[in-house]
Amino acid sequence: MVMWLFAVATFGTALRAAWYWYRSSQVAVAPYWREVSKDEWLDAAMRASTEAANLNRWGAVWTAASTVLGAATVTAAAIAT
Repeated sequence: MVMWLFAVATFGTALRAAWYWYRSSQVAVAPYWREVSKDEWLDAAMRASTEAANLNRWGAVWTAASTVLGAATVTAAAIAT
């Protein structure tokens, strides 16, 4: 029973991690359109980079959680057998 709980938790955390990785790949550079100068593009690139980095960080955290839960699932399965 514990093995199945760990397996479901692993699946959930893996999906959450995948969502964060996907969202980080979809961040676009969007400058303010009132006047598009080099500074506006630089500011937009910095904002997009920061957002993507934050999403990547959470993706890594959830991937680590998924890995730990996966190891717990395998350990629980080995003990149960």
